[in-house]
Amino acid sequence: MGILVATVGLLGGNLRALPRVLGVEARLVRRAAALAEAAGWAAGDYARAVEAARDAGTGGDLGATPGPELVRALWVLREAGPRARGAAEAARELADRLTVLLEEAAPAAGLRNRLQAGPAARDAAGTAVAELRRLLADAERDGLRERFTQTSVDLLRGQDAERAALAAGADFERDPEAYRRLFEELTPPGPVPLPRTRRR
Repeated sequence: MGILVATVGLLGGNLRALPRVLGVEARLVRRAAALAEAAGWAAGDYARAVEAARDAGTGGDLGATPGPELVRALWVLREAGPRARGAAEAARELADRLTVLLEEAAPAAGLRNRLQAGPAARDAAGTAVAELRRLLADAERDGLRERFTQTSVDLLRGQDAERAALAAGADFERDPEAYRRLFEELTPPGPVPLPRTRRR
């Protein structure tokens, strides 16, 4: 009788612990998905800002009196600063990596998924979860989510077209050469090397 009670108690404890373990992994997957989304926004916002500047330019030359749309598009990138490109590139790489890991970790995101997955998928999910933990710890240490969010905010300042046009015009008059240098950096042939991620 004592062995039976001990066995039932042990099994009960393990079963009660199981949802907690799976819940931790499910929360981890949700955190990773949120980070991937923030990274995707930063990468996509930068790609659209570059594309807007390229589309507004004509003939690969800024010209003596560039159009207001081109000046505004370049101003957005100048306001975001040189760190925006680095943040966008890091965001793109991280988003790509997280997307793969999230697909592999899907069986860990709940009891039903775990039960439906085969042994190989569960093993892959365990490995993916471990990698997600590492990436999330690194991202938290480096403040990547905040950095990506700030990059998106900086790149979206041009949405108030009237205000942005006034600020861009004044800034262009102060330093037209900086605009010409930036435009030359953006106009070499080839596609924009960042994904077009749409904000939901």
